[in-house]
Amino acid sequence: GAKTTRNEKQAQDLIKQGVKEFRSSKFKESMDNFFKASDLAPNQEDVYEQYGVSLFRHDKFNQAIVVLDLSKPSTKRIPEKNFYIGMSYYKLKDYANAVTYFDKVMQSKDKNFASTAAFYKGSALIELKQFDESQKAFQYVLDNSTNPEMDQRAEKFIEYSLDRKQLEKRRSNWFFIDGVL
Repeated sequence: GAKTTRNEKQAQDLIKQGVKEFRSSKFKESMDNFFKASDLAPNQEDVYEQYGVSLFRHDKFNQAIVVLDLSKPSTKRIPEKNFYIGMSYYKLKDYANAVTYFDKVMQSKDKNFASTAAFYKGSALIELKQFDESQKAFQYVLDNSTNPEMDQRAEKFIEYSLDRKQLEKRRSNWFFIDGVL
């Protein structure tokens, strides 16, 4: 009824304010407004997703994962949702879960998030010592990114990944030689 409409109007105002604060890097205020809006209008599709992103920006990675996971954003925002879940896992050094979400973003081919997701996937795979797979992720960046700076970093990471692979190979050989002697 009238109360629902008033709540939805109030929620919309809080969301607008939250977005404005978010863009001004006032993440605490933004987070508070999204939280209030999600209470007033729990059925607003993108509110929880925006709230989850603001939690991420405020370094509340575990909460961001929970809120984003529960969110049901509109279809066009799903890659963003998956990207920030992946980034939250990445920041928590849970690289395997991060890779899972970065894969979802890459499969969406979203022009705003897919290349960046591929970059972080490559970084996570280096941490997991999956060097060949990391090179494929960085190659995806080179093939799809429109950001020259990210391309340069991806090229450097491909070289780094090759170096790390060689080092790991040598290390395992040293161990074998030491074990025999």
